[in-house]
Amino acid sequence: MKKLVNKKETTAPKELSVKKDVFSATGEEKTNKVKKNVDAAEILTVAKVKFLRMSHRKADLVVAAVRGMRALDALEKLVFLNKKASLPIAKMIKSAIANAEHNSHLAKENLYIKSIVSNQGPALKRFKPAAFGTAHAIKRRLCHLEVVLTNVKPVKKNNKKANRNNFNLVEKKRFSVKTEKATKSIKQVKK
Repeated sequence: MKKLVNKKETTAPKELSVKKDVFSATGEEKTNKVKKNVDAAEILTVAKVKFLRMSHRKADLVVAAVRGMRALDALEKLVFLNKKASLPIAKMIKSAIANAEHNSHLAKENLYIKSIVSNQGPALKRFKPAAFGTAHAIKRRLCHLEVVLTNVKPVKKNNKKANRNNFNLVEKKRFSVKTEKATKSIKQVKK
């Protein structure tokens, strides 16, 4: 029987260079320093609601309305939304703000909603009596909500729908030019 021997590979430690010396054409020495911005460190705070007795599609209408906003502005907006989902989503955002203040020591004025999602949960199966002694199945749907707050303002990405609308405008202009040419040629033929 062979004995297993653990061999440790020793490697020389890699040197990290923070400062580089660069010489210009005149012979003057320039130094390039790598700067790290400590203030821009992104801190994330999460809050979740599980098994909310509501369809994820209905909750997603409210979720989409507050995505990417400041947390306090989102709470103000949720007060005026006439949707059943606005109350549990507001409670979840308040919980996330409290988590950020207590655990990460962040000011609530600087918090932004980085991501907020409503995912489908399990469905409670119920039955409704129907004609001729049969029954129809009913699904009482549940959903899971999750919000992630950050202290750095999120950068908005390009809106694909806006790009699609711009494309449609260009196509409409091309179509209108073609129809104008066609009507001119028809008028010339009639003369």
